[in-house]
Amino acid sequence: MKATFERIGTRRKFSVEFEAARGGSFQAGDVLRVRVDGVRVGQIRLVRGPRDIVGDLNFDTRPQANARPFPPNFPRNVGAGTEVTLGVRLGCELQRR
Repeated sequence: MKATFERIGTRRKFSVEFEAARGGSFQAGDVLRVRVDGVRVGQIRLVRGPRDIVGDLNFDTRPQANARPFPPNFPRNVGAGTEVTLGVRLGCELQRR
């Protein structure tokens, strides 16, 4: 699992990516809820990639083909230390780069 949040001037971008080996406990079709500091902001439906089970969720203040607009409930104070969780088993904290 990897999560990133960027501010570029007034633009904001958020991404969560997930990857697991085939044959493990995750299967194509599984749905993982995405939470940011405990707030449910979306979900990822896993698919079979070339070698692994994968999924992602992307938000952008300038929506594109691979990124949706931020949901209205997305937390405002996102930065280093913000907790991002997938489902009930996976989580990480954003780090400053």
